[in-house]
Amino acid sequence: TVTKSGTGSGIVAASPGRLSWSGAVGSILYDYGTAVALTATPDADATFTGWSGGGCSSEATCNLTMDAAKSLVAGFRIILKGDINDSLTVDLADAILAMKIISGVILSGTVNQQADVNGDQKIGLAEVLYILQKVAGMRQN
Repeated sequence: TVTKSGTGSGIVAASPGRLSWSGAVGSILYDYGTAVALTATPDADATFTGWSGGGCSSEATCNLTMDAAKSLVAGFRIILKGDINDSLTVDLADAILAMKIISGVILSGTVNQQADVNGDQKIGLAEVLYILQKVAGMRQN
């Protein structure tokens, strides 16, 4: 079985075969010794955080050999634009962190790069303005 968990969403596919889903739990039967690949694909507003159970890692594809019944959890986390400190909220702490990045006090590699608001793959002034507008209630998205 595979269970999807977390604040985000996505798809988990099996090869060979197709998982049968009931809510967040997918299942499929395999013969003993079958090599199986499970692939997790996050939705556009989420990221895949990794597998738990089954000896898999944070890679999107988990390769297994069915030598017993297996139960895995695929983790997905929502991506919030402007959430630079990865706290699952957009607040003044994010604006301060963005300003520190702009000024060179903090390297951008230590923050959530997926918080980018304008698609330039950088944390900069656009993110600071977005965060301040969001905190002030001037933005809904």
